[in-house]
Amino acid sequence: MPEDTRVRWGWLRAMYILTIVGAGSVGLGIIIIPDLMRSTYGWPIQDPVVFGICGSVYVAFALLSILGLKSPLKFVSLLLLQLTYKVLWFVGVILRL
Repeated sequence: MPEDTRVRWGWLRAMYILTIVGAGSVGLGIIIIPDLMRSTYGWPIQDPVVFGICGSVYVAFALLSILGLKSPLKFVSLLLLQLTYKVLWFVGVILRL
């Protein structure tokens, strides 16, 4: 690796910690207490299978982010996946509303 290449380890670890806390708590909430999550955030009633899949994906992101704390560069594709799906969701759903 060239010497001028710098990896900001603190920022990578901070993103993994943010994913663990944010996605993990929302995902567990969706799986364990879906009715409370819907009423708290004002989400509409929807198919419970789709809602459960969403929660499961968030928990999977959180679990993989725990592995990312140990070796941040190995799991950086997880952060890229999150960035990609959030941009596509914003452009395809939010802007259309």
